[in-house]
Amino acid sequence: MNFFADVVSELTLFFTKKNPCLKIERFFPPIPFEVLEYEDFAERNKKIIRYKAGYLLERLFTFNKKHISTNKRNVMVSQELKRKLDSNDYDKFKAVIEKIKCDFENGVDLNGRLSKLADNPAKNDLMLFEWNMYHLHLGERKEERQNGRNYYNRTGELLIVYIPDCEEEAYFVDITENHKNNPVAFSRQRYLDILNRNWPNLLSKFELPEAILESQITDEDRTLLRKKHVCTLNSIGGKTYLNPGIGVTCAGTSIQILRRTDYLMEYIHELELFYRNIQKRFIPKQIPEYLDFKLRFDEINNCFFILKCAPRRGRKVVQTFFVK
Repeated sequence: MNFFADVVSELTLFFTKKNPCLKIERFFPPIPFEVLEYEDFAERNKKIIRYKAGYLLERLFTFNKKHISTNKRNVMVSQELKRKLDSNDYDKFKAVIEKIKCDFENGVDLNGRLSKLADNPAKNDLMLFEWNMYHLHLGERKEERQNGRNYYNRTGELLIVYIPDCEEEAYFVDITENHKNNPVAFSRQRYLDILNRNWPNLLSKFELPEAILESQITDEDRTLLRKKHVCTLNSIGGKTYLNPGIGVTCAGTSIQILRRTDYLMEYIHELELFYRNIQKRFIPKQIPEYLDFKLRFDEINNCFFILKCAPRRGRKVVQTFFVK
């Protein structure tokens, strides 16, 4: 029994199915020196498996975060977006945005409007990790099928949508200008300003009452800092706020996701110890294969489950836990 080895094999299979072109051995970053320094081969191998399991779990959380669940959501539209759609330059997007709104309200899969990089588990989305904001393409027809998904045709303008964690709402914030060759299209301070003007309660929990920024961060500054994986505070309406998505680590990964991964890794470790104790009580040492437990991943329900494997009694699911 080795639950971390099970995590590696199960998630390797999952990501390979999602992206057949993925070279899984190139998927892992270099293994840190402190993992490789163990002289004992068995201990070193155990550390490597645990390291790979942690990385794959973090990628699973990231993959889920980059996609929009098909929950039915209440949709709110900012006054700025409404005015923009009434203008001559943007009224052509009125029909498609109304369709997107209906799709959100009816729980229709909208992931075909996301960037194609959303389906690449190795890629991070820094705007999403900092602001909880998704950008949706405004195409009206679906293109060819790739990696099991029908994508809508790509557009230069994008719809910015804020979706809070663990809430059943979607907030239509703004339409970007053409984002192609525009490095600041995803770093515009105005998205947060619009969010605060229309729904100030969304950002109130992230306010730092005693903090004052000595200088205002420009859109260009934020773009450069994001590329270097540096988190910034935000000055909005004379007040200072944390990022609603919290931010990124020095590796460009999500701080929130890293915390969830650490918790899940410890939970899986405790589970293995628990089931090893069950083995010790019921299995004679000379026949350790008599009773076994295996960790499996259910991609449809986005959960792990533990199988109890015993001769003559078959296999039975004894525990399930979800990945959120």
